[in-house]
Amino acid sequence: MKLFWGLFGIGGALLGGYYQASEPAKQWSVIVSGDTLGYLSPCGCTDPMSGGIRRRASVAKAVQGARLLFLDNGSLTKEIGRQSEMKAETMAEALKSAGVDAINLTSLDAQLGKGSILSVSRLSGEKLVATQVPEGNELNLKRWTVEGPFLIGGFTTKPESLTANLGVSARDLDAAAGEFALQALSMGKTPVVLLEGGQDDARVLARAFPSLRLIVYQTTGDPPLEPLREGDALLVTPGDRGRSILRMSFGTSFTGYQSQSLGPEHPDDPGVSAVYATYLKRVSGSDLLERVPRAKDDAFAGNKSCVSCHAVAGDVWKKSAHSHALETLEKEGHARDPDCVSCHVVGLTSDTGFRSRQITPELTDVGCESCHGPGQAHSLKPTLERMAKVAAKSCMPCHTPENSPRFDYAAYWAKIKH
Repeated sequence: MKLFWGLFGIGGALLGGYYQASEPAKQWSVIVSGDTLGYLSPCGCTDPMSGGIRRRASVAKAVQGARLLFLDNGSLTKEIGRQSEMKAETMAEALKSAGVDAINLTSLDAQLGKGSILSVSRLSGEKLVATQVPEGNELNLKRWTVEGPFLIGGFTTKPESLTANLGVSARDLDAAAGEFALQALSMGKTPVVLLEGGQDDARVLARAFPSLRLIVYQTTGDPPLEPLREGDALLVTPGDRGRSILRMSFGTSFTGYQSQSLGPEHPDDPGVSAVYATYLKRVSGSDLLERVPRAKDDAFAGNKSCVSCHAVAGDVWKKSAHSHALETLEKEGHARDPDCVSCHVVGLTSDTGFRSRQITPELTDVGCESCHGPGQAHSLKPTLERMAKVAAKSCMPCHTPENSPRFDYAAYWAKIKH
């Protein structure tokens, strides 16, 4: 079998020019996104923040003077649960509004189950592609899709996840890729692969099937400044968490590679902003904040109790951004979003922690006990019950590499030293 595909690959490479010969050359703009992982909006403590589906849509809709090929490499979300289902559905609507042509169905998306995938497929305009799933499947998933001179397929290195979570049979990657490459050759189309897999997986695939022309793979962090090449195939990745997109052109080949960060210079698209506003209403109406799992913990004293004795430290805190952290979320409409609130209040995952501004006003914002831990025992017996020393590890639960990539303990501590 490997020998057969190797021989086919050589032949495909020799016939590579056939893809462009069958259709008159036309200039296309190409946008590649993917691996949003549930980050629908810019998130973090770094200014300016990048990403978000509203900015992504504005970039796609601003394309002028050429046909647009808009590809998304899937992984709309990364976890299971009601909020993840809402995120995936919101992503599907947003991508449809932005004019997406194909969305790869990945193992992370499949874990949401049949019902969610049916909903995502419908809301996206039936743009999900799953080349390793046979035709006639009960989810009515496309094996590939045609857009102009392109044949676009969606692949995964984890087909067993599709089988286990969606109840559909999923073929081996090599077998499906071989059939896809032959299909592109027979149709005279340029084969484009959306791949749930890393750089090494993309290289192996390009070597096995030299007729492939573009492979979109996954990575963490930002996209490379330059694309990779393996034979005649261009290997590209948009990075993770939807912070960047890739832009290219296509006439008779893919050129003009550019990695573009979705910073605040890109306006929010009005249509997708409306979709996002609906998502926030759904999150709030589903009472997800009240359903956050809570662990038994020592009692909190509250910010006022701490400041009553530690006046100097309290003054430093009041002048810091920590003291109005919840207000920041309220202005953005995220005050009932569990993904955000946990790092803007005291003890959200504790049975004695924050419930709401009305019920537990003393635990709003990033308070003293966000870093020092529950302090009611100390407030009652300050000489007997000592508080733990605060160090860099106290900051790490919220100042993660993802949310605060430029976090430096010494520099940040200097701003709130007390």
